Amino acid sequence: MSHLGFLDTLDPEQKSAAVSSAGLLVVIAGAGCGKTRCLSSRAAVLLSRTKCADSIVACTFTRSASDSLKRQVIEIGIPGAENIRFGTIHSLAASYLRKNPTLAGLKRGWTILSEDESKDVLKSVVNDMSPEDDDRLKMSQSSKLRLFFNEITRLKENGVGIHDLGQCLKSQSIGPNYVSVHPLTFEIYREYEITKLRLNSLDFGDLAIRAVRAMVKNPSSVSAFNVKHLLVDEWQDTNRAQLDLVDQLVRSGSSLSVVGDDDQSLYAFRGALPNLMENTPSLFPFLTDVAGCDVVYLRRNRRSGSNILSTACCIANKNPRSHLKTLTGVREQQGDVDVRSYAGDRSEGLSVAYDVEQLIASGVPPREIAILSRNRITLKNIEKAFLLKSIPHKWRGGFSLIRRSVSTDIMSYLKLALNPYLDIAFKRIASRPARGLGPTAVMAISGYMADTGSSVQEALAHLIESEGVSSRTQTGARKMCLQMGWLENAGLSGTPVREIVEYIISDEGIGYKSWLASKKGKDDDDDSLSVLADFCDLTSMQEDLAEFLTMAELSASVDYNSYPDGMVYMGTLHGCKGLEWDYVFITGMEANNFPSPTASRFQKRWSRFNTGDPSSIFEERRLLHVGLTRARKSVRLCYTRTRRAYGRPVVSNPSPFFGECELLVPSLPPIEKGNKRDTDNPSPTH
Repeated sequence: MSHLGFLDTLDPEQKSAAVSSAGLLVVIAGAGCGKTRCLSSRAAVLLSRTKCADSIVACTFTRSASDSLKRQVIEIGIPGAENIRFGTIHSLAASYLRKNPTLAGLKRGWTILSEDESKDVLKSVVNDMSPEDDDRLKMSQSSKLRLFFNEITRLKENGVGIHDLGQCLKSQSIGPNYVSVHPLTFEIYREYEITKLRLNSLDFGDLAIRAVRAMVKNPSSVSAFNVKHLLVDEWQDTNRAQLDLVDQLVRSGSSLSVVGDDDQSLYAFRGALPNLMENTPSLFPFLTDVAGCDVVYLRRNRRSGSNILSTACCIANKNPRSHLKTLTGVREQQGDVDVRSYAGDRSEGLSVAYDVEQLIASGVPPREIAILSRNRITLKNIEKAFLLKSIPHKWRGGFSLIRRSVSTDIMSYLKLALNPYLDIAFKRIASRPARGLGPTAVMAISGYMADTGSSVQEALAHLIESEGVSSRTQTGARKMCLQMGWLENAGLSGTPVREIVEYIISDEGIGYKSWLASKKGKDDDDDSLSVLADFCDLTSMQEDLAEFLTMAELSASVDYNSYPDGMVYMGTLHGCKGLEWDYVFITGMEANNFPSPTASRFQKRWSRFNTGDPSSIFEERRLLHVGLTRARKSVRLCYTRTRRAYGRPVVSNPSPFFGECELLVPSLPPIEKGNKRDTDNPSPTH
């Protein structure tokens, strides 16, 4: 294999996996151990052997990961690499269905519904089959939609199509292996499928299920699909429906190479099968018996310091396992694992912001720093502190406090207090809350402002005096005219931001909070009141209106490309897999937060597959393992004795994970009896 010189750059374990001749190759790759490089090398070796690129299929679980893998394989330089079929499991199933629509009961030209389109179809079904007065299910229509969407999604992720569910219910076999579904789910599910069939469309959950059903009916169609070598990345996140699809493909004569790590399996709540890597050889006996099975462990971590790795392995080994977790660091730097205690979440936020500021001042690019947590709630005070200190940061998934709809509403009111001529802000809040000003009235007010250069208050006064205006509109205009007058006076007199916001949200003022509460459950933004509380808390940290608006707008309109050194990353532990930074802060290390309060409960899985993972506490440990192994140089674990939840301070003990990781938590002074308020002192206890 002299033409495969790239193999000389691999370590012995990676090379062993790349050149394996087994029908089933299982690569159990620890975090930072070069699994993508191993997989790309494996694809290149298979291409050099077969000379038939389109018979090789390489699947990842995201399009971006697929593009990255493709680039790496092409860069190796084996001719024809660009013709390998790269994609996701979803795209693989869709490709098969495009070639065989009639086998799947589809017409040519069928389409895939987006998640929003799927919800729209399901919403119409729910409204028809379970209207608001349906005594069988007493909840709001939006709650019904969420219930049925989640149940149908979970069923599909585990390969339970409508026919399977019908058979299960008929034989009453759904019992111990599935979470019980609502009695209406079958009826809603069936009508939803009929409606989509009429539209000649599928949702994402249908792709694997429909493809598997078609393959079972006509095995020759699988052979014609020409998959001779199937490679799957992130195998530990595979759900039952995807496993069934892979099973059908390899039964047609394909080899199978899978890469993953059971200790990075984080999606059991989406149907992923924990311990899948360990169980894989027993799932494909027809491959192992005929063509053999190779299991290769990659344990040489090229990312993290040795202290970080020992802590990460310590928490991983608290889970039941057949092989002890070991990761050997090859970096010279040992890495630091630091534990900090804080009296309250505000002091935590200010302290973390200060330390991040110091790191950046010392020359660390912001892009090499990440703030991670079990959930977004525990990152709120970090974000507020970052906003006040103008630390460039970005949220994974666009969850920035300033960008939320509620924040934009309040910002529009504040802008009108400072600039009562701002037409676009007026149009934003004219009916938030509703005042009886319809679209025609709003257009008239906006037009008058544009034509005359008038303020909102002046334009409203003009409308009130105009002929032909209904009494309802006049009443609404008078009310808003008084409100705009108060805001304008507050802006001119230098009223603190917090007082202006209090007027906006209170019933004695504009009544925005009550209006928002009346809409709860009717909009997608179900945490709107929580967002409002966080925004109000942010305003209490800055008194000057102009300065506050400048800070907020600069944050909201930030251009990521304007920061050559990038931005500090903020996100959840679930969303950080595959990423890495020099410095990682993990917040929310409280006993009532991480692990999740429900983690010790027995979890019935939505799967016929015996997961061997009855408690989600195992997945919580895997979350921490993943978070720790994102760091190259340093990890800080942050415990906060009091954290505000829904406006009230909640006292908590340190996470039990500190003990499992053999880490000591610095002590804090005892809380005085009757006083559970946290201090604003940003200094932690080391």
